[in-house]
Amino acid sequence: VYGELLSCEYARNLNCPMFLIGGSGRAVGKITKGEGGTHKLKADGSDFTSVLEKFKVKGYIESVENLIPGRTLTVCPAAIAYRKIASFVSPSSISISESGVREGYLEKILP
Repeated sequence: VYGELLSCEYARNLNCPMFLIGGSGRAVGKITKGEGGTHKLKADGSDFTSVLEKFKVKGYIESVENLIPGRTLTVCPAAIAYRKIASFVSPSSISISESGVREGYLEKILP
C-alpha cells in the first residue's frame, strides 16, 4: 500500500476528508463502535489501530463473526491499508459511506 501511495505524492498531507466505501469500511466502523456503528472515525487513524489490537485477543475473531459475518478475514488487511492511507494523507476527517460502489453505479445508470 505504501509503495502505491508514494506514486501519489500530491496526496501526502492533503488534509482533506477521507471516505471509506464498501463492506470492509463498514465492518471497521462496526468494530470500533459496536453493533450500532458510526459513520465517523477519528481523523488520526487510531480507530484502525484499535481494530487491529482487538483481533490480537484470543477468541475475538469468533465473537466478531456475528457482528460482521463474512468480513472477519478481510477487515484486518483493510484496517492496515486504511491506517497507512490515513497516515499518508493526514485526513481532516474519516467518514464511512452507508452505500457501496455498486449502489453508486446503479444510481448512475438507472433513470
